[in-house]
Amino acid sequence: MDLSVSEIVDAIKGEPLEIDLDVEVKGISTDTRTMLPGEVFFALKGEHYDGHEFVREAIAKGAVFCVVERKITGEKEVVVEDTLKSLGDLAHYYREKKDPRVIGITGTVGKTTTKEFTYNIMKKSFKTLKTEKNYNNLIGLPLTILSVEDEDHLVVEMGSNKKGEIRRLSEISNPDIGVITEVTPVHTEFLEDVEGVFEEKASICEFVNETMVVNGDNAYLNRIEFPHVIKVGMSIDNDHVVEILEEGVDGSVFRLDGTEFRINVPGRGAVIDAAISVVVGFIEGVPLLQIKEALEETIDVHHRMELVEACGVTIIDDSYNASPASMRNAVDYLSLKEGLRIAVLGEMLELGKLSAQLHLETGKYLKGKVDHLMAIGRDALYYLAGYGGGFYAEEIDEAVRVLLQWIKPGSWILVKGSRKNNLDLLVKKLKERLCSTTSTT
Repeated sequence: MDLSVSEIVDAIKGEPLEIDLDVEVKGISTDTRTMLPGEVFFALKGEHYDGHEFVREAIAKGAVFCVVERKITGEKEVVVEDTLKSLGDLAHYYREKKDPRVIGITGTVGKTTTKEFTYNIMKKSFKTLKTEKNYNNLIGLPLTILSVEDEDHLVVEMGSNKKGEIRRLSEISNPDIGVITEVTPVHTEFLEDVEGVFEEKASICEFVNETMVVNGDNAYLNRIEFPHVIKVGMSIDNDHVVEILEEGVDGSVFRLDGTEFRINVPGRGAVIDAAISVVVGFIEGVPLLQIKEALEETIDVHHRMELVEACGVTIIDDSYNASPASMRNAVDYLSLKEGLRIAVLGEMLELGKLSAQLHLETGKYLKGKVDHLMAIGRDALYYLAGYGGGFYAEEIDEAVRVLLQWIKPGSWILVKGSRKNNLDLLVKKLKERLCSTTSTT
């Protein structure tokens, strides 16, 4: 790692207690379970844990020193006011030192898919690092930046459910290009309303160096104020206009600026995500042929519109998360399929006072688009009220039993809900039962 002990102490403005300035720093850790000798341990505090309880363990495992908010051992420690802020400050220092081109991506839906498309495009021409999995918060983003070695491009995803988080993440990463994929009702329990969501996502603009790329079909994003904004979408008044030519089970074909592109991720939302990524590729000078090749590569969409074949039945596993907009996109995709169409929907969480209304409206939207509806979770009951029927499952095993009674060969089953619904477990159990039933008949 290209950081000295002195640099780290200066960057976080800490008070050193009995530390060796000449020791080589090999990395940064926030978890003693995975920490390696030669790393610096940050004692972070969370709702259910306090890293200060593991300082002695970190030192025993060979930590160069520990960043703490209070003295624990009095040696091999650097005391700061706020360890989480210090982790971010160090990441910002390192970002400025290594100086990669940073592409920062946020939005209520589509940011992970856009990140994956953008990464595939960038790596065709540049040595590129990306946010892994969903490490898009105030811990994951700094750790991603601090893992930069000799990469010249860094693609980071920024998530938020509380006011001020996108601003801080943007301050840390200081993107050269900022991307906002969508603004829809999510996290309104903490951000009050969609206007609050917009203000949170738009705060990225305060720290973007050059260009903003946004979904121009979104009314909120048309209000973005920034010196250089590029709008991408299906409306003809966008700077780059997208036209969908084909929608299939395995992906879509679309036209952008006179060129046809193919992606292997289903759903209209993925088309906009891909188009935004293409425009970022244009900005960075990636050759057109390489962009086309990159979009056709497989991206990691685990539990995001992932098609799971289960012995004559297709499960659309979109269990990673849910919002009103992504729910409609998924239902639209299901509605195009031939065969019995079943929607298994969990709650959309963190919607606060808007929750009942948004679940009810989603239920109404389902009319004529699905043949069977199953709801799981307290506020999911409002789906049934809006739809005018369906089945409410108290728990996953009950849901699987009823689904096995509904399902016919050739059925399509959409499984979608917020992460805490654990609907990925339903997908796993349903597939196992479907295939075991098939093999014994």
